[in-house]
Amino acid sequence: WLNASVVEAMRSWFLEVAWAELEPQLTGRAAGAVPGGEGMPVSGWAGVTEATLRRCAAAGLLADNLGDHTLAARILEASLRAAKEEGLGETEARCLVQSHLGTLSRHAEPGLPGLERALEHYGEALAVYERQPGLARGVDYANLVHAKAIALRGKAGCCAPADRRAAFAACLETARAARRVYLDRHQRWSEEYGNLLKTVGTCYAELGAQDEALQVLEAAARTFRHACAAPGEGGSAAPAALDSEGKEGGPWHCDTLVELAKCRARMGEREGARRAFTDAIAGLECLGATGRPAYSQAREGLDALGGA
Repeated sequence: WLNASVVEAMRSWFLEVAWAELEPQLTGRAAGAVPGGEGMPVSGWAGVTEATLRRCAAAGLLADNLGDHTLAARILEASLRAAKEEGLGETEARCLVQSHLGTLSRHAEPGLPGLERALEHYGEALAVYERQPGLARGVDYANLVHAKAIALRGKAGCCAPADRRAAFAACLETARAARRVYLDRHQRWSEEYGNLLKTVGTCYAELGAQDEALQVLEAAARTFRHACAAPGEGGSAAPAALDSEGKEGGPWHCDTLVELAKCRARMGEREGARRAFTDAIAGLECLGATGRPAYSQAREGLDALGGA
């Protein structure tokens, strides 16, 4: 995970180096065009392949993560058009591009409109898997189903009180489906699986099942600690030992600690809640990620408990 101080450097590297590998594959490019500028064609690719689409999906996702939503949209939308025009509209690579477009919609259009647009993208990608049963249901598929669950959770939060329970139950069902795929693909100790557990735990909490929420959120925190201690080792084997709950992790880990702290507070475990809020604050400050909603939530939660 990147500290905020190096994000701009990473963005420059992405624009000047990583995109240089992909941009020449576009047709109709004006000489010296700036990525995301007027020289970038609206359609038409030269020899596009699934591998090209996957690289462009990764490029678009990186641009989104670095906050350049305009560039991310241009890359991903052009990639989706290319997939359809070049006969790759029923492939896993097309689904990956559309999944990232859905996530971009959530990031670039806060509130219900962005969530609705995201669910449209996720639905179209999932429809490809339904039409093509031979496509592998691997980690990309699990990530897609989980992304849909995240959008459903956000939409549930916008529902009228009378509709919230049913909406969160639908989110939980979708998240459980993603969980089965992660486990089938031996991703028990990956960050992606930890983030999925956070989604499941927060749904349980919204449904009033605090014991289940606490159990799942604690499992998510353990998963993140192992993933941070052994990055890239997402297999099913449990780690021999895990250190303290507050081990520095990424933003997802810190977000999970905040949700865990809220759950403990609701259950009257004040000291455990205080410790988790404090660990989350320290982790987010270390990452330079104090602009995340979890940071202000942790501060408010700690104040409500009487401070450190």
